[in-house]
Amino acid sequence: METMPIADQYPSVDFNENIVLECSDSMACVLPKVLAKTCTVLNKLMSEEKGEVKVPLSEIRSDTIDKIYKYLDYHKNEWPPSLKLEQPLKEDLKETLRNEPFLLNYYENELLENGDVSKSDHIFLVLRASQYLTCEPLRDFAAAAMANLVKGVKDEQDFYDLFKVDTPFTDAEKDKLYEDYEYRNSRKGE
Repeated sequence: METMPIADQYPSVDFNENIVLECSDSMACVLPKVLAKTCTVLNKLMSEEKGEVKVPLSEIRSDTIDKIYKYLDYHKNEWPPSLKLEQPLKEDLKETLRNEPFLLNYYENELLENGDVSKSDHIFLVLRASQYLTCEPLRDFAAAAMANLVKGVKDEQDFYDLFKVDTPFTDAEKDKLYEDYEYRNSRKGE
């Protein structure tokens, strides 16, 4: 995937075959349309826009788009991907992926920076971006990767470390979360 600084014009880009994703880190990523069409949001934009399709992504960095590109490029001849992950996961994700070398490698090296669970930020970023772009198979895969990490949490401190929380929530912060996400949570069993 080609990247370049964001510009008004992209003379080197063949817009018949590609779109440009203008990322939050001031980089532009050139994504082939054949891959972009797998993301519902991008496919809709391409059908609405004629000519140059430039998509501003104010919340997504180019390194995250690169991770999405690798996933889409691998599956370009098989879309949607045939692997269906059971929900909820009943076994460790690595065990589920033992016969899927690309996905196992993608999980360990792209989502978990060389298998380091403490560097799980990539999972959050890919999950958020794939949700925004409506790339459901990647979103589901990233969500399974996140669920796999949460399953491994042994205590409160592990949870804080995983989600980069420095201190426990105050009662006021908890009340605000319960208020904001009332439709998703109940206080039963607190």
